[in-house]
Amino acid sequence: MAKQRVRRSRFRLLISLLAAAVTLGVGARTLALIPGGHGAKTDCYSEFDIADVTGTTPKIQCMDGDPCDQDHMCNDTCTFKIRLCINQHDVNVSGCTPPTAGLSKLKATPSKFRLTTGLDASKLSQQVCGDQEDVVVKVRKTKKSKKPGRQPLRILATAKRSKPDIDAVNLFCLPRPAGSACPTTTTSTTTSTTIGGCGNGVRDGSEECDGNDAAACGGRGCRSDCTCVPSPCPPATCTCAGGTPSKFTFVTAVGSGVCGHVDADGNPNLLQLSCGGLYFGGSGVGVPLPSKVPDQGSSQTRVCCNGTALTVSGTSASEAGGNRCAGGANHHNACTTDGDCPGGKCKLLQCTKAGCLFGPPLPVPNNNGAPTSTCVINVLSADASGMGDCNAGSTSNLSVPLSSQLFLTGDLMPMRCVGGSTPGAPCTGPGGCGTVAQNSCPGGTCVNDTSRCASGGGQAPNTVCCSAAGDDCIQSGTCNPGVCVGGSNADFGCITDADCPGGGACKTFIQPCPICNATTNTCNGGANDGLACTPGDTAIDGDYPTSHDCPPPPASNIGALPISFVLDSGTVTKTAVDLPGQVNVFCGFCRNKTLNTFARRCNGLATGASCGCAPGLPCATCPGSAPCLPVPCALDSDCTSVTGSTSCGQRTAGAFTANDVSRTIVETGMPAGALTTGGPAQPGTLVSIFCIPPSFTQTVDAAADLPGPGAVAIPGRAQALP
Repeated sequence: MAKQRVRRSRFRLLISLLAAAVTLGVGARTLALIPGGHGAKTDCYSEFDIADVTGTTPKIQCMDGDPCDQDHMCNDTCTFKIRLCINQHDVNVSGCTPPTAGLSKLKATPSKFRLTTGLDASKLSQQVCGDQEDVVVKVRKTKKSKKPGRQPLRILATAKRSKPDIDAVNLFCLPRPAGSACPTTTTSTTTSTTIGGCGNGVRDGSEECDGNDAAACGGRGCRSDCTCVPSPCPPATCTCAGGTPSKFTFVTAVGSGVCGHVDADGNPNLLQLSCGGLYFGGSGVGVPLPSKVPDQGSSQTRVCCNGTALTVSGTSASEAGGNRCAGGANHHNACTTDGDCPGGKCKLLQCTKAGCLFGPPLPVPNNNGAPTSTCVINVLSADASGMGDCNAGSTSNLSVPLSSQLFLTGDLMPMRCVGGSTPGAPCTGPGGCGTVAQNSCPGGTCVNDTSRCASGGGQAPNTVCCSAAGDDCIQSGTCNPGVCVGGSNADFGCITDADCPGGGACKTFIQPCPICNATTNTCNGGANDGLACTPGDTAIDGDYPTSHDCPPPPASNIGALPISFVLDSGTVTKTAVDLPGQVNVFCGFCRNKTLNTFARRCNGLATGASCGCAPGLPCATCPGSAPCLPVPCALDSDCTSVTGSTSCGQRTAGAFTANDVSRTIVETGMPAGALTTGGPAQPGTLVSIFCIPPSFTQTVDAAADLPGPGAVAIPGRAQALP
């Protein structure tokens, strides 16, 4: 059993990345922002957020074993989960406004509890919360009795030209009376969850709203911290260079270098995480990682400015523009709604409200098994919301809840045309690879676009093959779905870049998403094969460029995974926990431990009815056609009512590699630097760590090792617009 350790977890304000049911911690907790008391005018500069504690007084009392005791045991100690929140607009602290330029210094004592973790210098100007820490207080024992234990905490928050905010709380651990039964609790620990009950879809505590709660906010929408989206921008003095911005854009770019790492117990830097790379799954993942993040993906948000602080909200289709019809009589023309596209769909390409697309189609080729390759279409399931700062060019807690639509397509084009009037078009015959469709490729040739023989045994380079068993490769005996470009193995088959020594790269032949041919500007493959298109990205690999003008075949849709996607330009960390039935768990879902299968319930609730529909789609079995989803959990006790699936865990322990069992995932972003309104775009990187639920399609879940964690670093260019 791994040695018990103090675990820190990045507290990121999530709505719902792969619906609200996919994070490890899901138990409802009450909101408890505690000012700490030192002058009404500065008390909002820093506040304590303490899990499962009610009230706002600085004297915090918790009885051993009660829900506020986060170790959930009657063991003469109380574990308080605490994080520090700065520059807060707290309705309970009247007369206090956060400093315009933010804080200049933040200090916490005792330092051993590391309460300022996650609040480095780049965050001091933002309205943000730090990492959650465990503070353990022991019951004080005497020879004859037990007495309350006490632990004082003190925070000094300093701002220029202002009195400091000096906050103090006293944590008391009260002994449980002799003979008193230890209560049973389902209150969860958290690794990437929201404060209080925020994110559970129910308004509680001091929340203004929760989830997609537009009614509570007068139709303005609910932000990821369970406050209403302000509308219009409140009166404020903006000090951004170049004037007051009204919009903020981020356009993705091709990544290079390292943006993160994975640590195992006793094995730091087990795996380096690439910038521009998408990682997913536990230690049993069979897909070569990372998948590449598309470039040229453009997202536009609205911003309100106060000083240099930016409050981010979603833009509508009409505000962002750039929408196009896909299919139908008005294909490839501008639109705002589906009504503008008779017989087709209006693709909302740049906006950031619910229903808008997030980035170009994402191909996930599996060079270890082409038939399990997928095409992912990401759609916002709720409005984007978050915070930023124009002076630092930083982004924090940018919640972009996604419904990730999965299309199990395999390789759409085993054979493709070369030359003639339809270059790049699919030409596969009824027999698959190696057969040619009748009357295809007028004026050109239909060629193998499936595989090449690997090197070895005197095998000639650029030898085409179809059999995954390598029967077509007489000398090497190995047929691979990629080809080395450059290096000492140029023109030989490959699976990863490691097969292409000497500086070569492995280019895949698998196209899970239709291609928008950059030469002819026509769709190759899919429902709109042969129709006009505009590439949504560049040809960064053989499975690109893609475009929403060229959607995947509808019949290959196997469901939609709700993803709680939260982006940050700082450092994000997620640490696994040890559960009774599995150690090193990043993302827990209720499962049958013996069969390692996962429960499906209406709305993803432990008390919901059993269902068997594809995940994330309307399900006739569920009341009101609610979606059929897996049940997220933090503890086995969260699964008690889920008959046959009473263990909490993920498919395979760890993350992203089988070389060791991962304990911690770290991704580090980069602020874009000072932004001038109307000025040039600046390079920056946004990062996220999240949970991915099972697809309930066995071949996909086995290849991607789902459910499990996900991580991504997205380089791009940020710009503030008037």
